[in-house]
Amino acid sequence: MAGVDETTSAVPFLNAFDPASAILPGPDGRLTVIQLAYAVTDGNLQTGDAVVYRTGGGDPIGVVTNNPRLLPPTLVNNRTYYAIVVKPGYIELAATFAQAMALDPLVLIPSKATGDAHYLVADGGDGPKMGIGASFALSIDNVTTTAGIQNGAVLTGGAALEIRAEDDNTVDTLAISGSGGDIALSPAVALAIVNLTTSAVIGTGTALGLSGDVVVAASQTAETTTESSGDVDPDKVGIALALALAVVADDVHATLSRDLHAHGPVTISATGSSTNEGGTDAAAPGSSGQTAGGINATANRVLGQGNAVSTLNTGKGAAKTSTPTAGTSDNGGASLSIAGAFTILIVTTWSRATIGDHLSIASDTGTVTVASSANTDAVGEANGSTATKGSVGVGAGVAVNDVSMTNVATTGASAIDAHGLTVTATMTPVDSEDGESDTVHTVSATATSGASNAAKVGVAGALAINIVSADTEALIPSGASADAHEGDVTLTAVFVQHDTAEASSKAGFKTCAQVLGLPCNISTAITGQDATGAGLGVGASVAIQVLTPTVTIAQIADGVPVAAGGDLAITADSERSVTTIAEAGTKGGSAFSPAVALVVDTGDTATAGLGSAPGVLTVDGAVTIRATHTLDAAETEANANVEAEKVAVGAAVALPIIIGWSTLARLGRGVTAAEVTVTAESEIEVAATANASAIGGFDLPSGGKTTDQTATDTVAKDPNAGGKGANSPPSADSAAKQGGTKAARRAANPAAVSGSRHPSPSSGSRRPTPP
Repeated sequence: MAGVDETTSAVPFLNAFDPASAILPGPDGRLTVIQLAYAVTDGNLQTGDAVVYRTGGGDPIGVVTNNPRLLPPTLVNNRTYYAIVVKPGYIELAATFAQAMALDPLVLIPSKATGDAHYLVADGGDGPKMGIGASFALSIDNVTTTAGIQNGAVLTGGAALEIRAEDDNTVDTLAISGSGGDIALSPAVALAIVNLTTSAVIGTGTALGLSGDVVVAASQTAETTTESSGDVDPDKVGIALALALAVVADDVHATLSRDLHAHGPVTISATGSSTNEGGTDAAAPGSSGQTAGGINATANRVLGQGNAVSTLNTGKGAAKTSTPTAGTSDNGGASLSIAGAFTILIVTTWSRATIGDHLSIASDTGTVTVASSANTDAVGEANGSTATKGSVGVGAGVAVNDVSMTNVATTGASAIDAHGLTVTATMTPVDSEDGESDTVHTVSATATSGASNAAKVGVAGALAINIVSADTEALIPSGASADAHEGDVTLTAVFVQHDTAEASSKAGFKTCAQVLGLPCNISTAITGQDATGAGLGVGASVAIQVLTPTVTIAQIADGVPVAAGGDLAITADSERSVTTIAEAGTKGGSAFSPAVALVVDTGDTATAGLGSAPGVLTVDGAVTIRATHTLDAAETEANANVEAEKVAVGAAVALPIIIGWSTLARLGRGVTAAEVTVTAESEIEVAATANASAIGGFDLPSGGKTTDQTATDTVAKDPNAGGKGANSPPSADSAAKQGGTKAARRAANPAAVSGSRHPSPSSGSRRPTPP
């Protein structure tokens, strides 16, 4: 058993540093990191803190520079630099405070330095009236749990054999920051790197002969919570950034890799559940700053730093080294440049129960069972809001989930001789808060933002993205054989998932503080409050779901000989519900509210099949081959509402796109049985709803895109959906314009799937698919 519950904070050390040994490669391979062994301040050193460099009597450390006039070729003795905290005891230096907050370090040349007593001290000079609250929490959890008979090990005789590997693991990572002053900055970063491997194995070697039962079982229960919160309360300008990033790889597998003959039943099972939650909350009474290279550059740098630390300390890095692009078609597929709250969950899970190839597995009296199960959840929330005391309010929330699931059970290309054979890849039951059993994969991204109480400019943006792939397989592959004697042969693959992406943004302005009921123009003169609400308001919400591929298959391959005295049942069940909602609202003198809800589901297949083989399969019981395949995407909604005195533009686009949908039940050989049933059921329920309203005047120039152009660009130019086979959605009403007239500008676009709540003709509704 293994368990982790950790919150990370910086810890100071005492000593000096030698540049020859203390300067290390950063996450990008350049020499940027200084390993410290002393306390620069009385408390924990924070990113952005001013520090003074001292050579200790030696030559200074070199610096890579393209312009020596602006940046000297060496560090300068007794000069102030700014710290970037990589982890406790490891920092980078930046030439300016702004570069430190942007995580842009100096590249060092230690070979130019001499001496071994270089050091940094806290800058004691008076600085601006600025509050900086920076928090960085890092959790690294690399756990391997193994039980089994290793390759080459010899076991002679014995009755029952039971091998179990179990891991119950929890990782909590929390970063909270807050600051005040004339100017307040409050970055908070929570990073979790998790690699869990739980394995129960019988390795290669001499054959095993046992007089009892055999159980090889691996079980893994994993939970991560990654949260970050930044809050500032300045007098003038406030910047709050909260980043929560979790990179999770959960692998559970059970494997049999040598010949086995047992008297009793043989069970190979792998059971996995992975529950991951991430949340960010950023509140700043001021303006968010732009990040060079986009918000993904910041996230990738944080991940790179954590990955370097993980590799250095544990020998294992993160499963992925970059984050999915947090962008839309509107910015050319590039990363967004501003985010107050940014939540990223990158989750990869494997549940595998396997028998190796070219083996002989026999049970004299019992069933051979190969069973895998999985339950993967990724729930990310981001809340970015501002309530500015000044003129500009920017609120941005971004939530991104990148999830890949593999759930496979297979006999391998081996000979099975038993009194029954069961191969299943199903859902793991997980206890929920309401006491019910949860047997659904859940992927949810929720982004909210608001910019209010601003005098001149209010901008609110929300982006929610899910990128999901899933592979569920129960297989007797080519090269295998199965003799179940009088027993049943059962293959079952089950996939159930709910995907939700919701983005909501509102941008507005201060309301007039009326005095004794007097009009705003008089009240403003009395209170001094410039609160006419006549500024520029921009509210944009985008919810995107890219679901590809999704494979659910239960199959006995072509050429596999099968004998069964009981029933033969092969079933593949795939069930998915998709909720995608984008809501944008704006008020102001001039107001813009685009809302986009996009679903791209491609390569979604469900297959149940008994492959071809010579001769006739004779079964005393029933033969059932069934594939069921359902999709409910009836909640695809885009709502855009604006209120403005001068210019009002509301645009809503809802695009559910389903391409490459396949449902197949196949009987590929002759069969004699008491009853034969071959069924393929396919049902798609899709509805696209787009609502746009604008109250106010209109004086924008004409010449915008047609509705069809907007729909095509929304998919083709999206950094995550583009290239997934849906780049040319069906035509909507090409006469509707987004430019040219007031009515056309406010047109709603439910393109790509027309109609409401009816099956797609290309998919069919509960219609059998021919073998």
